[in-house]
Amino acid sequence: MTLKTYWLVDRTGSKALVEGAAERDRWVPHGWAEADEPTGDEMVWATYPDVADPAQFPADAFREVWEPKGWMASAPPEPVDPITGIRPPRPVPTPSAEPAVKSTPAKAETVTPK
Repeated sequence: MTLKTYWLVDRTGSKALVEGAAERDRWVPHGWAEADEPTGDEMVWATYPDVADPAQFPADAFREVWEPKGWMASAPPEPVDPITGIRPPRPVPTPSAEPAVKSTPAKAETVTPK
């Protein structure tokens, strides 16, 4: 089942893309609200698989330059805990259970009797 995606905006006008109503609702107490898709020079949060934290790009530059390079619109960095002052790490995706490369079965050799 595919979750619905939501564009969110914070108090500074930065936009982020989240999956699912539960994720959307998790960001509301942190000052985020539903928004339209970003355009022009509106800032967009994006992630790249090998980069630890999300980065921000202007929407048009993101679509033209960074998205073709593998960056994906995403949620913003996790908020800093107000008590400890620590930002929790970005959740790590669970690796797929399937092997990356599927092997092909070896061909059986035919033996001719002598």
